[in-house]
Amino acid sequence: MIEEKTQKISPAEWEIMRIVWTLGKTTVQQVIDIMTKKSDWSPSTIKTLITRLAKKDFLAKDETTRPMILTAKVAERATMQEEVDAMFANFCAHCTGDILTQLVNNLTLSQADLQNLAEVAETKKVDAPTEVQCNCLGESHEMGCN
Repeated sequence: MIEEKTQKISPAEWEIMRIVWTLGKTTVQQVIDIMTKKSDWSPSTIKTLITRLAKKDFLAKDETTRPMILTAKVAERATMQEEVDAMFANFCAHCTGDILTQLVNNLTLSQADLQNLAEVAETKKVDAPTEVQCNCLGESHEMGCN
């Protein structure tokens, strides 16, 4: 069963997880082959990252097969959503709109993605406050985002 995790995945570990999520089932050697083409990481570094991910319970290692099979123990979408939620929880509430706008400007998005964003924005507009207050001091303030 795929479950959500509260532990963090490092940027390097994200690279490994993206390969496992994309392939579904893979071997250590397949991950090494892909990562050595994408980066200058050594096979031992890649193996260390795989071991860390298994210890954190993000990866399953089926050692009954030869070669050993790796599979994800966490869902990709849920893991990405947890990461984004945690990141935005750290931001000033007053600034999240600007940050989100900058994020959308910096990303490559499909026509369908942009259409979905427009529809969500239009729906949220109905109940949106005129202004989102700063929450940095534990109560509403006019300030925020220097």
